[in-house]
Amino acid sequence: MKTALKVIGGIFCLGLIGGGIAFYATANITKAADEFFTAVADRNFPKALALTSSEFRAATPQPEFVAFLERTSLARFKSVSWQSRSVSPGKGELEGTVSTQDGGSIPLKLVFVKENGDWHIYAFEKLPAGVVAAPRPPGSPPAGAAAATGPPSAPVEAAPGAPGEATKAEPAAKGSSADSAPSVPPVPGNKGRFLVKVTMSKVATAAEKGDVRMLAGTRGSAAETEACHARLKSELKSIGDQKIDLSSLVREEPVLNGAPVVDKNGKLVLSGYYPTRPARVSFRLTFLGRGDSWLLDDLVLSKP
Repeated sequence: MKTALKVIGGIFCLGLIGGGIAFYATANITKAADEFFTAVADRNFPKALALTSSEFRAATPQPEFVAFLERTSLARFKSVSWQSRSVSPGKGELEGTVSTQDGGSIPLKLVFVKENGDWHIYAFEKLPAGVVAAPRPPGSPPAGAAAATGPPSAPVEAAPGAPGEATKAEPAAKGSSADSAPSVPPVPGNKGRFLVKVTMSKVATAAEKGDVRMLAGTRGSAAETEACHARLKSELKSIGDQKIDLSSLVREEPVLNGAPVVDKNGKLVLSGYYPTRPARVSFRLTFLGRGDSWLLDDLVLSKP
């Protein structure tokens, strides 16, 4: 009996130690997030921007950053609750819900990178649920509606990109007019390369967890959603069969084959390659416009 109690006690202590290690490992990214939102709540936007990564700041001027905070209601930050935390070498993620001063709830994911020993926000990802506005007291201002301008599944706002990348749309088909052209969300423009980087990071996570749902979200119907998930699952298998190492690939800088293209079907296409050795890895990512968001619809990775 005493032996059994000792074993149970030992297991319990190991659980406490493991939980403590996990908490300690993610404590610093939580602290970085708290510092960011404190600056936002104080409307100290220069300080908040300074807490983002160098790549984010290089491609996101302060007026655009402030406009993003106002548009998504994050500027009216009240509190935050984190439901999921994870840290891997050089990268961290927090996923939770931000509560706003006017009663709104914003499902949000923050992606962090480590620079000079400190954690900095690399991207904001609004989860598929979007912004859910709670009932407002009479006379109170409405919660800001979120607008998505970033990558698929969980749209990234105010995301940095590679300067100099232009936006390009394919000409309309013969006999069509601007009025009949598909309505699409804003094209990433000079943020195309960043969109690829964030998307591939999500692909690597999905492959590791064996779950494609985090890549594509939902479609207009269950059949559409199932078909998209089947395509992405098939491609993840192909990536594995080719022995493409996604964990190392996401640390490389992608090279785009020209500007982002919106095809005649209203889909955003980004193609290019990773200059890996001994053989480079080519990619083609296709996104489907839904409302103000781009959702990953298909991807192809290949080696010569």
